[in-house]
Amino acid sequence: MTAESPRIAKVFNSSIDIYYILPYFQRDYAWDKSNCQTLLNDILDLYDICQDSRPPEHFMGSLVVINAGTQSSTTPVFKLADGQQRLTIISIVVTALSSLIKKSSKDGLNKLYTKIRRMVTNS
Repeated sequence: MTAESPRIAKVFNSSIDIYYILPYFQRDYAWDKSNCQTLLNDILDLYDICQDSRPPEHFMGSLVVINAGTQSSTTPVFKLADGQQRLTIISIVVTALSSLIKKSSKDGLNKLYTKIRRMVTNS
């Protein structure tokens, strides 16, 4: 079992496949509207101060994972012991963002849509 405080970009890296699974002992999803609102406010605050040359940092808490081997001989699998709530809501936010981008009629957003979808969907 390891506890890390990785950057969220590492967790949702679109260039590698990683499976996070919820072990049977994981508690039910329990975030309410106020928890989601706090996270959304944090995301918007980070967006406001974001600069391409120096991305902002924000502590999202540690992830506690248990190495569960590999799937199909190459894809790492981790049981998620702590961090389920945060990763679930971030996945929902990223998926909603990709849906908004897909609905946009602007050219050039297809690559961004594909990149974002890849963050939350393993091929």
